[in-house]
Amino acid sequence: MGKDTAMVREWLSKDVIVYLHDVIGDTCLQIGGKIGLSEAYVNRVFNGRRGLRMEYLVKIKEAYGIPLPLLLSEAIKIENVPEGLRPLHKAARELLESGQSLKKVLEQDKD
Repeated sequence: MGKDTAMVREWLSKDVIVYLHDVIGDTCLQIGGKIGLSEAYVNRVFNGRRGLRMEYLVKIKEAYGIPLPLLLSEAIKIENVPEGLRPLHKAARELLESGQSLKKVLEQDKD
């Protein structure tokens, strides 16, 4: 894995764990217990020293019942999104918050 990919994985993972901690209210121990990781590992992710593999993001989705796109949209801090992707992130977040389906929005754009 390249250095840039590892950095993205670490900040994205950190944002997700911080969201579960700060917004949902779970401790690192509780988060780890729900997804099969040690408290120490979750703490390293929380502090930005480790990242989560996709399988653990899926486990978070299953444990918390939050669809992964919505979780990522809610958890990712805008300052961590590359500048060129911020408008896309904002549009995706607005779409998710509106409750519209992507298919419906794309069909409207064709008309």
